[in-house]
Amino acid sequence: MRKLRLAWTLLLLIGLVAPLLALEDIPPAGAGGPTDLRGYVRLVHLAPGVPPVDVYLGDLLFRRALPYAQPTPYLTVMGRSYNMAVRPSGPASTPTPLTVSPVRIYPQFYYTYLIVDTPQGVQVITLYDDPGLPSSGKTRVRFVNVMRYAPPLSLSRGDNVLVRDLPFGQVSNYQTIPASGGEYTIMGGARVLRIPSPPNRARVYTIVTYGDARTPSQVGALVLVDR
Repeated sequence: MRKLRLAWTLLLLIGLVAPLLALEDIPPAGAGGPTDLRGYVRLVHLAPGVPPVDVYLGDLLFRRALPYAQPTPYLTVMGRSYNMAVRPSGPASTPTPLTVSPVRIYPQFYYTYLIVDTPQGVQVITLYDDPGLPSSGKTRVRFVNVMRYAPPLSLSRGDNVLVRDLPFGQVSNYQTIPASGGEYTIMGGARVLRIPSPPNRARVYTIVTYGDARTPSQVGALVLVDR
C-alpha cells in the first residue's frame, strides 16, 4: 500500500499491488472452444464501513470473507443464471443478506461485480469486462465512479481528458490510448487524485474510485488489470 499526498489530503491508493494477481495471461472471450462452459468472475467489495462479506451464487459459497478494497483474481464458475447473495461473513443461516441480485454469466465471458453502498443500501454493480489486448504500444482503459457522496468525476492523462463528469455508479467505455505517458488524474470540483501510470505494457485496465468523499482519508482508487 502506498500513500500519496494529494489536494484532498493523504488519500489511500490501493490496488497497484493487489491487481498484479490478475496479470497472468487469460484467454480472450470465446477462446476455450464450444465445450468450455465456464465464465470468469472477479469480485470487489467497495462498500465503506461494511465488514468482510460472503458471496453466494445460488447455494454455492463462491467467496468467503471478502475484505474491503481487495479484489479477487478472475475465478471460474459454470456459465448460467444465478442469484448472487452478499451476506455479512458467517454462517449462511444467521445473517440476512445485504443484497440479492440476479446475474447471468455466459460461458467464456468476463465479469467484475462491485459491491457498493448506495442511498438505497448495498447493491451489486455488474461490469462487462473486455480483455481483448490493444495493438502494440497501446493501452485500453475505462473508468468507474463508486465514490460515495462525490460529485461527478473526470479522468485525465496528461492534458488528455479521457472521461468527463462521470456520475456515481457509472462506468465509461474502454478507450485506447498510448501505453507510454504520464500519470492519471481524477478530478471532481476542486479535488484532485493522482495515480501513477501502470507499467507501460499493452494491457487492459479498469480504474475505480471508491470510498466516502466526506472522509478524505478513506478515499482511494483501484487499478484493476483486466488483462
